[in-house]
Amino acid sequence: MYIQSLENTSMDQITQCFNQAFANYFVPFNATPAYLKRRWQATGVDLSLSFGVFEGQQLGGFIINAIDQWRGHLSAFNAATGVIPEFRGQRLVKKMYEKAIPRLQNTGVKQICLEVICENEKAIKAYQSVGMKIGRRLRCFAGEISISGAIQAKVKVEKQMIAQWEVYQTFWDFEPSWEQFNPCVERAREAYTIYELHQDEQCLGYAIINPQNGSIRQFAIHPDHRRRGLGKLLFYHLSKVRPKLSLNNIDDRSEATCTFLEQLGFDNPINQYEMSGRINGS
Repeated sequence: MYIQSLENTSMDQITQCFNQAFANYFVPFNATPAYLKRRWQATGVDLSLSFGVFEGQQLGGFIINAIDQWRGHLSAFNAATGVIPEFRGQRLVKKMYEKAIPRLQNTGVKQICLEVICENEKAIKAYQSVGMKIGRRLRCFAGEISISGAIQAKVKVEKQMIAQWEVYQTFWDFEPSWEQFNPCVERAREAYTIYELHQDEQCLGYAIINPQNGSIRQFAIHPDHRRRGLGKLLFYHLSKVRPKLSLNNIDDRSEATCTFLEQLGFDNPINQYEMSGRINGS
């Protein structure tokens, strides 16, 4: 059994291992190579800094790392970790990190980070064993919502071709998580549609949605224009784009946002923790 970089491993082999590892996971997966390639390109994955554990030619486990600036440091975000059933019980996640960390340090990475489902206690302990600590609790929402009476004649919903990040950031109550953050959205910009709320040429709110699957990457309303029904107007429009919507990783500390989504009728099936740790010596 040996651990090495995944830079020369085919997406077909990685996908096969991925689907075996997540066959009985909290959220079922049946991924295709094209799906994983597309998602990981947006996330910023670097397979030369991702690692797998092999027995002969068989891939039995993996850590997929994305590299980018995060909270002031060059960081490695664990976009996926999996071990197939017959390879489990050997502390392979820790062993893969022990192989990965020196390589990450050599490329200037200062911290490692990830998201993990709150109930996944085994995974949390494995990540704590390499120095990561629990940070924010993130809530995930999904469902078909019903909104009536949300039309406001003076406020227009308009498509935008270019994201106004400097404007949007002034609306935020919390910083988006890694895969919802601006660079990841930009790397997959062709997949998303941006809608803005306008009144008298002023932007009062926005949402970024994947119209193919209803995934909302970001949304926010101008702090001075809340409690006017603008959020309902925005989601009324989004529900016409795609009836079933989802939003991942809403900061649990943003009570107003969570309450708003619950009042719209969203379910909250899954919650995650952000975890992170500085690499020793960095």
